[in-house]
Amino acid sequence: SNSAPRAAELATAPGAESAAAEASRYDGALSLSRSAVGTLMVEGVASAAVAVTVTFRSRVDLEVEAIWLVAIWCTLVLRGLWCHNVQHAGTDRARIETWQWTLIALMTLSSVVWGSAAFFLAPEHSEPTHVLLIAEILAAISVGAILLSANLGVTFAYFAAGAGALVVAAFFNPAELRPFTLGLA
Repeated sequence: SNSAPRAAELATAPGAESAAAEASRYDGALSLSRSAVGTLMVEGVASAAVAVTVTFRSRVDLEVEAIWLVAIWCTLVLRGLWCHNVQHAGTDRARIETWQWTLIALMTLSSVVWGSAAFFLAPEHSEPTHVLLIAEILAAISVGAILLSANLGVTFAYFAAGAGALVVAAFFNPAELRPFTLGLA
């Protein structure tokens, strides 16, 4: 193939190592962007499934459910727009690193919103529905983390933040605490 001689030619050119490293970083950012975009549809569908489960199996306030759903969808839109922004990072190392750290922050925020659903959407007096809700949230976080495996740092941040928020939310009694945390009491 013509790419092998071209690669050998580039490798011997002055500054080729630096150019190759920059291209590799940019390719990694593009791969991460594609992975992150892949999670958007999965999370959009999964959040709708969680909302349907909560709506039909419990007596959670529909306003609280709508706020959570809008919050998760806003994080998805922000991530989608940011992933589109990778093209503007170019091959500049500082810009790529800034883009990646911002994506990690957005993914972490999204994952925390996912985990918080165990608190805000927990059904009152319905243990089986609460277990189902936690299973759906954990499945969504896990699938998202798997789809992000192009970058282990992002994968870890996303899974750890979501699972951590889920564990914290699951240990509180939502029926007693929810009105006070939302100021609805």
